[in-house]
Amino acid sequence: MREEKMMILTMLEEGKITAEEAIKLLEALEDIDVPNSFSKNDELKNENPKKETSPGPLIFDTLGEIGSDIGNALSSVFDGLRDFTQSIGFWTNYETVSKVIDYDLEHENPSLDLSGINGSIKLRPIEGNKLKIRAVCQYKKGLLLENENFFNFTAAEGRIVFSPKYNSTISVKLDVSLPDKKYNEILLNTSNGKIDIKELDVNSLICITSNSAIELADVNARKVDLTTKNGRIECRDINTKTLKAGTTNSGIYLNDISCSEIDAKTANAKIDINDIVADKIACRTSNASIDAVDIACQTLSLITSNGKVVCEDLDLNRIKEIRIITSNGSISSKICEMERPIYLDIETSMGNINLEIPNLVYKVNKQVKLGQKKIIAHSPNYNENTDHLRFTASTSNGSIKIYEG
Repeated sequence: MREEKMMILTMLEEGKITAEEAIKLLEALEDIDVPNSFSKNDELKNENPKKETSPGPLIFDTLGEIGSDIGNALSSVFDGLRDFTQSIGFWTNYETVSKVIDYDLEHENPSLDLSGINGSIKLRPIEGNKLKIRAVCQYKKGLLLENENFFNFTAAEGRIVFSPKYNSTISVKLDVSLPDKKYNEILLNTSNGKIDIKELDVNSLICITSNSAIELADVNARKVDLTTKNGRIECRDINTKTLKAGTTNSGIYLNDISCSEIDAKTANAKIDINDIVADKIACRTSNASIDAVDIACQTLSLITSNGKVVCEDLDLNRIKEIRIITSNGSISSKICEMERPIYLDIETSMGNINLEIPNLVYKVNKQVKLGQKKIIAHSPNYNENTDHLRFTASTSNGSIKIYEG
């Protein structure tokens, strides 16, 4: 938990929390119990195998569960840390001031560069042609002079820039009402605060925060780039050319997305994608599962470790390549009957391969009781130089099931 401790020490150094509050946070981290599947009782049971009357879970199933538990536990740790930090952030010796900025947005395709600090940023549509920014600031007494603004604001040549004047002992959150326009670029940057956007039409959208979530709904764009740390990313009803979502220790949830390319990366947390139309989809995590349901794309890559992968309801008339990799977890994929030929390359160790697709030609069918199992098979009419689906699945300490449904 070195990274979390560094975050707490940085907050202390910047004056966002007191020394006493930092101690409480560090103690809270030390009290966190990471799941441990092997107790002393388990060791005693293993020493007396004859006394066991019911079979235990297979080792690869147990390892998969451990990985999922670790991912869930780490997500809970950071959720709790965020809540605790927010609850002690500004107890005493702080003052609050708010400011509303109204600006006539005459430019046809304006750009916005909005920054907060230790606070949320929310964007909502509004009728008319007037941009409204409501900024709420909490600051340490003595930081601001009398009648001194806590922000910098400029507007020139269709570009609006808002940023806090200071970067320590201060919190600035923004509630922004946007006129209904096609925006050229919107850049949102904050820390320790959620970014929440609904109903937006923009060419380029870049959102950056930390220790909080990013939520998007009903967004039309050409480029969407979302980055946070220790916070989840949720996107719903998004139409864009490229969608990039990156976080750590929290999940990524994508639903009803239409785009050319999706790149979703996290660690120690789940990725869940549903109702996706794209050319290329790449999802990567660790110590957690990946669920992909109702997917229409050309290439699909799902990579994790210590977690299972479920892949169902694929548009097999369009997809050309499926690549699924995990360890200490199972792989399950349901595919519908299709006219195109398929080529399968499947392998595991310490698990089983259950391939329920009829009329296959087997080039390799290694199904030993112990050790590595591998199947290479294809449709009778398969030709590597003609249109086909290539399906690669690999795990260790887990079973693989691919079946028609």
